Amino acid sequence: MNTIASNPPRTWQYLLAIAIPAIVMVAALSVNNIRDYQQLKSTQTELMGLSHLTPLFNLSMTLQKIRGVTQLQRHGEGTLSDEIDQLKALLSSQIETLKISPRSIALGIDDDLKQLDLQTRYTLDASEINTPQEIFLSHSALVNHSLDIIKQSSEYSMLAFDDDPNIYFLTKLIIYQISDLTESLGRVRGIGGGLILNERLGNSRQFAQELHALKNNLNIAHRSTMRAVNTTAEDEKRIVNLMKLLFQTSDKFITKSEKLLNGEKLQITAQGYFSEGSSAIEQSMLLYADSEKLLNKRLQNRLSNLQKNIYLTLGGELIAILIMAFFIFLFYRKNNTAFKELQKSINSLYDSEAKNRSIINNAVDGIITINQRGIILSANPAAESLFGYSAPEMIGNNLDMLMPEPHQSSHDGYLSRYLGSGKRKIIGIGRETEGMRKDGTLFPIELSVSEAPHKGERIFTGTVHDISAHKEIALELMQYKNHLEFLVEDRTKELNTLHDELKQFTHIASHDLMAQLPTIKENSEKLASLFHHENNPSKEQAQPISSDAIATVETIIQTSNQLEWEIEALVRLSHAGLQKLQPEIVDMAIIANNLKMAAESALKGKCAHIKIGKLPAISTDRKAIEQIISNLLDNAIRHLLPSRPGIIEINAESHDDCCFFYIRDNGKGLADDEIPQVFNPFQGQDKETLTHDSIGLAYAMYLTRRLGGSLNCQSTLGEGSLFSVSLPIRNNKAPGTGIDDEQAIAS
Repeated sequence: MNTIASNPPRTWQYLLAIAIPAIVMVAALSVNNIRDYQQLKSTQTELMGLSHLTPLFNLSMTLQKIRGVTQLQRHGEGTLSDEIDQLKALLSSQIETLKISPRSIALGIDDDLKQLDLQTRYTLDASEINTPQEIFLSHSALVNHSLDIIKQSSEYSMLAFDDDPNIYFLTKLIIYQISDLTESLGRVRGIGGGLILNERLGNSRQFAQELHALKNNLNIAHRSTMRAVNTTAEDEKRIVNLMKLLFQTSDKFITKSEKLLNGEKLQITAQGYFSEGSSAIEQSMLLYADSEKLLNKRLQNRLSNLQKNIYLTLGGELIAILIMAFFIFLFYRKNNTAFKELQKSINSLYDSEAKNRSIINNAVDGIITINQRGIILSANPAAESLFGYSAPEMIGNNLDMLMPEPHQSSHDGYLSRYLGSGKRKIIGIGRETEGMRKDGTLFPIELSVSEAPHKGERIFTGTVHDISAHKEIALELMQYKNHLEFLVEDRTKELNTLHDELKQFTHIASHDLMAQLPTIKENSEKLASLFHHENNPSKEQAQPISSDAIATVETIIQTSNQLEWEIEALVRLSHAGLQKLQPEIVDMAIIANNLKMAAESALKGKCAHIKIGKLPAISTDRKAIEQIISNLLDNAIRHLLPSRPGIIEINAESHDDCCFFYIRDNGKGLADDEIPQVFNPFQGQDKETLTHDSIGLAYAMYLTRRLGGSLNCQSTLGEGSLFSVSLPIRNNKAPGTGIDDEQAIAS
C-alpha cells in the first residue's frame, strides 16, 4: 500500500490502455447489432405479409368458385342458387375482413381491396344479364385483380425480394407459380366447360394457348418446388408428394382438355369436367397451404436466430463495458487520494463491524442471518449454544437443518412465496415455534425475523429465544390448575353425596318416627278411654282418676298428633328434595282456574271469592308451580276474616327476563316483626292450631328456589297480605326436547 501511495499511476496511460480496445470492440459489436436489428425488423415485416397472404389466396379461390358455379348455373346444370348465395356471402365477409385489417393498412393494400370490393359488387350484380362469355371474362378479371393484390402484398412486405435463397425460391413458388397455376387451371376449366355446353368462351387458338400456359405453369411450379424444398428433410417431403399428386391430377385434366380441343367427344358432362378441374385446383390449394407453413417456419427460425444474435451481441457489448469499468475501477483504486479515502472508509467499516460483532456475540439470544435462498451466513455464540452446532457447521448450509418437520421440508417454499407475493406471516411479527438441536431433540423457541437489503439481495436476521423454562412454568401452572379443578370437583361430589345422604337420612328417619307414633297414640287413647269408662262394675277399682290426669293424657294425644303433623311435613320436604323437575310449557291460567274450582267449598264458608287476571304460559315444572300456587292460595283462604267478605286476587306481570305471579288477600295480615319468620317451617300466628299446612309457605319457598326464582311477602296487619313469586323466563320448548330439567328451570 505504501508503494502504491508513493508512486501514483499516470492517468492517461490507464485511460488509453482501457478505453481504446473497449471502444473498438463496442463499435464493432454495435455495427453488427444494428445490421441484425434491421434484418430482424425486415423479417417481422415479411412474417406479417406472409400471414396476410393466406386470406388473400382464399379470397382468390372464392372468386374462382363463383366464376365456375355461375357458369354452370347459367347453363342449367343443376340447382346451384343456394351454393352461389353462400359463396357470395363468404366473399363479402372475406373482403370486409381484409379491408379493415390493420395488416392491410400496414401493407398499403387497403385501397386495392376497396377497389376490388366495388368491382366485385358490380360484376356479381351484372351476372344476371350478361352472356356466359361476358361473365367468364369479368369474373376472370376479378381473379386476376386478386392475384395482383397478393403479389403487391408480397412486394410491399419485401417478402418477394429476400436475399436468402431458401426464402426467395419458396416465396416465388407460393406467390407466383402456385397462384398462376391455379388461375390457369380455372381458365382452362371455364373455356373447356363452355365448349362442352356448346358455348364458345374463346376460339380454339385461345384455348390452345391457355392449355400451353397451363403446361408451362405446371412445369415451372414443379421445378420451383424441387428447388425450394429440401427433399431429404422429413417435414418437407409432404410438399414434394403434394406437388407430384398435383402434377398427376393436372396432367389428366390437360389430357381431357386436349381431346376436347381436338373435337373428340368426352363421356362426361360439363359439371363433371368442372369437378375434375376443381380437384386439380384443390390440390394446388393444399400445396399452397403446406408451402406457406414451411415458409413461415423458415422465417420464424431466422427470426429466432436473429434475436439470439442480438442478445449475444448485447452481452458482448455489456462484457466489454464491464471489462472497461473493471479496469477503470482498478485505476481508481491505484489513485493515491482515492486509496486514502478508501482506507479510511475501510477502517471505519472495520470498527463498526467489530462493534456490531461484539454486540451480536455477547447477545443472550441466538442471532442467525440467512440470504434469500435460505443459506446461513452467520451465527452468534448463543445460537451455537442453543442448537449444539458450531458456527462453521451452520454457515453455508440451509436453515432447515435447525427445523423439525414439516417446517424443514417447507421452509424454501415459505421463502419463495414471500419473495413472490410480499405477504408477511412471520417477518416483522414473530411467533412461537420449535427448533431442532444437533442431537435431534426439539425445544420451544420464540422467533423474530427482520429483513434488510444487502448487495442487491435480501438478508434475513432471525432472533431465537429459548422459551423452554417459560413453557415448563406454564405447564406446571396448567397442571396445578387442573389439580385444583380436580380437587374442587372431587370435593363438590363429596358434598353432593353428603347432601343426598342427609336427605335420604331425613326421609328414612321420618318414616321410622312415623312407625312409632301410631303405637303411642293408640296406647294413649286406650288409657284415656279407661279413665272415662263409666260402666266398669269392678268394686275393687281404685279411686276415680283426677281431672288433671285426664288432661295430661289428652295433652299426650295432642302432642302426638302435632308430632305426627311435623314429621309428615318433614316427609314432604324430603320428597321435594328428591323430586326431579320436568320442564314443560305450563298455562298458568288453567292451573289457577283448577285451584279455584277446588277451593269453592272453602270459599263459600267464608263468603269469599277469587279474581283471576291475565296469566301467561311459561316453561317450568308443572307439579312444582301448581304446589306453590296451591300453598299460597290455601294460606290466603285460611287467614281471611269472617267479619268481612273475602277477596283473593291472582295476577301476573311479565318483564324482559322474569315473570311475576302474585296472590293478594284482604285477610288478617301480619305484623312487621312476623314477616321475616313467615317462611320458616312450623311458624304461624296461632301455635296451638298448627296443622299439616303449617309448613306450606316454607314448602312454597323451597320449590320456588328450586325453580330459580324468589318468593316475597308484603303485609299490613288487619288489611291483608301480598305474596309475589318471581320466576326467570326460559326458552319455551315443549317437553321431550332433551333439555336437562335443572338447566331448563334452575338458574
